Amino acid sequence: PTRSGTTSAPINVKLLLIGNSSVGKSSLLLRFSDEQWLPEDEANATIGVDFRVHKMDVRGKKVKLSIWVSGQCSGSLSLS
Repeated sequence: PTRSGTTSAPINVKLLLIGNSSVGKSSLLLRFSDEQWLPEDEANATIGVDFRVHKMDVRGKKVKLSIWVSGQCSGSLSLS
């Protein structure tokens, strides 16, 4: 809480994971956000974008981490 008694808004952090196909970007996202591994026989290529929000405390401050995974990267990406 702040001095006025209200809670402050969380710090927003946006993370974009990009890389070659089939290297484990979505598996890393799932492991971090849901604390589970995706079995290898259930893994499929991400078509489009995968997205997760993870809320946590860092040094006593609330942080809202928005994680985006871009599938099928071909070297160019538009962030508009």
